[in-house]
Amino acid sequence: MIKTLLLITSLTFSIAVSAADIYGVSDRDLQTILKRHGKEIAEFEAAIEKGVKNISTDETANRTASPLDLDIKKRKRELVDKLIKEYGFLFIDVQIILYPDTNKLYTTIEIVDKDHPERLRFISPKQSHIDPEKKSAHAPDLIEAMIRYDNITLELLRTNQLVSTSTCPVYHCTSGFDSPELKPWLAMFNEGAVKEKTLILNTLKHDPNPERRAAAAFLVGHFQDPHEILSVLLPQVTDKDEDVRNNVMRVMGTTMMKAKISDINIEPILALLDSPSTTDRNKALIILLTAVESDAVKKQILQKGTNNLLAILRLEQPNNHDWAYHILKKISGKDFGETNLDAWRKWYSVTKKTNFIT
Repeated sequence: MIKTLLLITSLTFSIAVSAADIYGVSDRDLQTILKRHGKEIAEFEAAIEKGVKNISTDETANRTASPLDLDIKKRKRELVDKLIKEYGFLFIDVQIILYPDTNKLYTTIEIVDKDHPERLRFISPKQSHIDPEKKSAHAPDLIEAMIRYDNITLELLRTNQLVSTSTCPVYHCTSGFDSPELKPWLAMFNEGAVKEKTLILNTLKHDPNPERRAAAAFLVGHFQDPHEILSVLLPQVTDKDEDVRNNVMRVMGTTMMKAKISDINIEPILALLDSPSTTDRNKALIILLTAVESDAVKKQILQKGTNNLLAILRLEQPNNHDWAYHILKKISGKDFGETNLDAWRKWYSVTKKTNFIT
């Protein structure tokens, strides 16, 4: 499935498209794929750009598929089938992010090759079809309130009515509480984080519905103790669902920045740098950008995370590339530029030989 990772709210601007990134393959395979299939990939990206431009702002997620939608799906299926057949890849996904501040659309083709089947553990299992009415029929509770808040936020964003905010009164906010429609929810969530903590924790750990687990993660951001927030959420970065992991790490990242906490167990975070998911890597990088302020953590990232950081630096996708570049500067004390991959690799090769990395 083609995953669009950012809600598109206004299409009155001109959208530029970067060259597609490919993540999860060796340099040799990357060059081979681009040489043999670069034209197909470029045509596929052009179809995506055209599709984005033709999305109406009043269309919903349930809109009827247009001929252009069907063409994109067909192109994607043909490209994926061809790559899997030719190279024996275990998994391919196409992930797209639109950055409104630059009006650029970035595409990342995520691949798991046959030499790294362990990376399949990051792929969310397919959910069986759930009737929308049954899915929303859960008894009203604090978790459902957070889901409702998020839905209202998305609708305000889609209709350009969301009041932007530069401050967040708790350790994590999605879009804050400045919009009149959102103001009443802050007190409810703050009070619920105290009175209904057991519900939040049980939902986060045990609820079979990933939407409810993801909402519970956001409610943990309303806890008062940042150390408790991190201790509660850290075990959940291995949740089987990608959206839950995304929410968990979002809350962790903002909590660490606000509370200036850098000493955490980064082992599970480092593992997510190898995920075939743009958002997994992005949120893990944000956590590491704060954690690297700890000398002990900096050494750990240098030893166990540099290979993945270099692989991510190769990407153009800003929410991966930019953070990897900042972390590499932190752990090396050097700056070879954000595109000089050869210089970074040479530095790392020398570092491994002259220091302690095995």
